Amino acid sequence: MKETRFFYVPDAATETEMPMDEALHALRVLRIKSGDEMFLMDGVGNFYRAEVTLAATKRCMYEVTVSYTHLRAHET
Repeated sequence: MKETRFFYVPDAATETEMPMDEALHALRVLRIKSGDEMFLMDGVGNFYRAEVTLAATKRCMYEVTVSYTHLRAHET
């Protein structure tokens, strides 16, 4: 069974490419490959399930498959 991978991507909902520092870590250390599933967080409480669409030397592109919006207590 594969481990669940989480990455910080500030504009995860509108971008399709991970920031270079996150991409390098994902590719070189964690050995992420095309077709792998990962979770992205944007730093404001939203999470995204995504699939890797391109895993190149210094670039990691993805497609968001599910969005999880977090409602804070003061917003309800």
